[in-house]
Amino acid sequence: MALIRGYLPAIRDLRQLFLLRLRLFKSTLQSRRYLHDVITANHVLLLTLERAAKQPSYKACFDLRQHLIQFCSSTILSPYGTALEDFKTNSTFLNDCVFTILHHVGVDLRRADLLYEPIILRSFNTILEEKFQVYMFICLIYWSYILTMPNVKNVS
Repeated sequence: MALIRGYLPAIRDLRQLFLLRLRLFKSTLQSRRYLHDVITANHVLLLTLERAAKQPSYKACFDLRQHLIQFCSSTILSPYGTALEDFKTNSTFLNDCVFTILHHVGVDLRRADLLYEPIILRSFNTILEEKFQVYMFICLIYWSYILTMPNVKNVS
């Protein structure tokens, strides 16, 4: 198993497969269960790749940051927002998977602006009302949104 895990950073098509599945997700055609499976499988792959990226022998063939940059689009993040709508009934693991990617995008890659999608903000609002433990992360995104909002001039 360790040998196979060692080859994962070099298998670019596997990483791209999950991005493709997220990009092509259609909630009218595919089930939430399918979406949850894609998100959790991608999370497990990212954890494995993250561990591999810390080993000197794999740094040359895989850049985790470069891979995460590919998640910086509303097309990719929208399915995560869809999954987050069910946060009350999701498993803790699935919610962790969703918030991990949102954290990578919003904080690590400094693209909180991509989290200002209505589907994500609605879920954040509901979570805040429910007083779930992701309060600080959501506050960070809200404040980032408020601070970067364009000034709206009153036209009379």
